[in-house]
Amino acid sequence: MLCFQAAINLLPDRPEEAKRRLDDAIDQAAQAITEGRDAVEGLRSSTIETNDLAAALSTLGEELAANKTNQNSPVFNVEVEGAPQNLHPILRDDVYRIAGEALRNAFRHAQARRIELEIRYEKRQLRVRIRDDGRGIDESGTEIELIIPASTAYASSSSRRGPWFSRKATTLKS
Repeated sequence: MLCFQAAINLLPDRPEEAKRRLDDAIDQAAQAITEGRDAVEGLRSSTIETNDLAAALSTLGEELAANKTNQNSPVFNVEVEGAPQNLHPILRDDVYRIAGEALRNAFRHAQARRIELEIRYEKRQLRVRIRDDGRGIDESGTEIELIIPASTAYASSSSRRGPWFSRKATTLKS
């Protein structure tokens, strides 16, 4: 909105510059709409069907690579270590959304040659890492890593409600 306002302010005195700024603002608005649409799609899609975080994120990365039209698509690599574990459903979807956003940012903004996704199912923790060799905060690429304790991440065979839920015995008196 600020870009549009700045362009309007320039119209009377500098119409060519105002036109250029309006064109830029329209491009930014179109990109915001696309990102918003992708975010909504990401919220709708879930890894619930298979509980396979690696497959869901690999599919997303491949779709992002296929949609990369303005330049050469980066090499996208997925590495999974350890035996895949069933994850708590809410946590699984949150991890998918966080990692998905990191992948979207890497594909759209980093201008990377290589983007890597690493998922490590360790005994004590789940680790998910996304890294690229493109433009980062300090022009040397970006690495995002989630580390979640196993007791929080992995669904057990027993019917647990998760670490955020504590069960206390209560007695109701009438």
